Amino acid sequence: MLLLFTIGTLMNSYRLIALAAVFTATSVAGCTTSSSFVTPGGPASLGAIAGLAEPSALGGGAKGRMLGEASEASEPLPEGFVPLSAVEPVAEFPVNMVAARVQAGNFRGEAVYRPDGASFSIVTARNVESDEALEKLFELPGVEQVQPMNRLLVPNRLRDAKDLRESAAVVKANMLLLYTFDTTFRQDDQDVGPLNILALGFLPNQKITVNSTASAVLIDTQSGFVYGVAEASADTAENTNIYRGRDGIDALRNQAEREAFDRLADEITRMWTRVFTQFSDT
Repeated sequence: MLLLFTIGTLMNSYRLIALAAVFTATSVAGCTTSSSFVTPGGPASLGAIAGLAEPSALGGGAKGRMLGEASEASEPLPEGFVPLSAVEPVAEFPVNMVAARVQAGNFRGEAVYRPDGASFSIVTARNVESDEALEKLFELPGVEQVQPMNRLLVPNRLRDAKDLRESAAVVKANMLLLYTFDTTFRQDDQDVGPLNILALGFLPNQKITVNSTASAVLIDTQSGFVYGVAEASADTAENTNIYRGRDGIDALRNQAEREAFDRLADEITRMWTRVFTQFSDT
């Protein structure tokens, strides 16, 4: 009798072990499907968009490509735009400004508009631009209004800043502020870049470091004249695991980009001081 009881107990134990093994394997398999995070994408080339030969050529007083220049020569100029003879600043103070976030053409995310064949995309969501940072732009001397690039203003084609400048001109904006985020990820010591997959582990020993550099260029709406550029960076890091998941990594990205934009607003303020002093009549 005792022998039968012992055998029965062992069989039950084996059944429990087998069930536990099946449950563990199922859990692992289920977790594996959600153990990665696809980074959203890279920055837009502000220099190329602004019509300059090289992004490094950007700087205060740079002359962007005039409307109608080169391949655009046969296209009629929109009403009120300056002729090709001179690319100079024509904005009158106080100015109205349109701000647009641009990213790489393959950028993924919320409220991203990217027409077919476009080399860059426009992000109309405002999920990393803090109210405090935007307020700094609203309060710049000589600025009457700052408004975001509304989805209704985005043109059907996106080749360069000319297309965006025409959209800004519709709402009587004198200047166009373009900005982009170059956000990179590192998992432990491995650089996974801006558009790759982060594979997360099961233990909280995967250190994820996110670095974001926010860059901006200020362009004259009518002439394409580049008034100046600004740039700022921020980074954040955290030990994470599979249970932190995609939402946790995305939260790190948002935090880094939010801090970078906050610092960018300060840099834009400093850049604007020079622009206002040089080009305003006051």
